[in-house]
Amino acid sequence: MALTFMPRMARFIQIASTLAIVFGVLLALSISNGDLSFFFSSTNSLGLRITIGAILALIVYVMVFALLTPTVKKLGTLTRQMQANPQQPPPAELQALQKKIRISGPTGVLLLSLAMAFMVAAVTLP
Repeated sequence: MALTFMPRMARFIQIASTLAIVFGVLLALSISNGDLSFFFSSTNSLGLRITIGAILALIVYVMVFALLTPTVKKLGTLTRQMQANPQQPPPAELQALQKKIRISGPTGVLLLSLAMAFMVAAVTLP
């Protein structure tokens, strides 16, 4: 189960974080008619919401590709090794990898949800 679920979860978060950035840029360009200096004004709440959403999406993007994906791959390798040698005790590294996934997976989803919320708020709120 873990051998198929974890890579799928990581792939889903990779795709979602990439799409958040792509659609965030498209949203910003659409709202500003191509003038991105609009978002760097300190008095513009619309630009602030889009900028916060973009920063959160970038944090998730880096976190997914630098932390979550390598951890999932390594966990899959360890799991296959454990299945091949069931008499061996689990490696000590296994718990550390599981802890990273327990923390980074939900954190990534939460930050990505917040990024989307800020982008939606930028469009719908005055």
